[in-house]
Amino acid sequence: MFKGGIMNIEKIKNDKNVAFAIALKYSQLRRYDLKNLEISQFINFLFKYKWCDKHPTSVARAVAEIMNIDAGRIVAYLSNEAVIKSQYRNLGDFKDLFAGELK
Repeated sequence: MFKGGIMNIEKIKNDKNVAFAIALKYSQLRRYDLKNLEISQFINFLFKYKWCDKHPTSVARAVAEIMNIDAGRIVAYLSNEAVIKSQYRNLGDFKDLFAGELK
């Protein structure tokens, strides 16, 4: 089950307790802080950012880490992702944002 003292990330991804913790925390974040947060954004935050280099050592640790996430860290991650993605776009890609302003 463990590889080099660190739990296999695939086992964490497929664990029912982790899925339940994700659902609970996601609901909490949406209800109180981030009304427009999408589940895919939250899952990407966990697996592509928070646990990218350092995976939890157990399911219990993964659940604890999920439940301790605050909205500020999610916002920082999403802001960083938006900056990175915007590097590959041009001003014309954002014309719908300014449609009302240009009239």
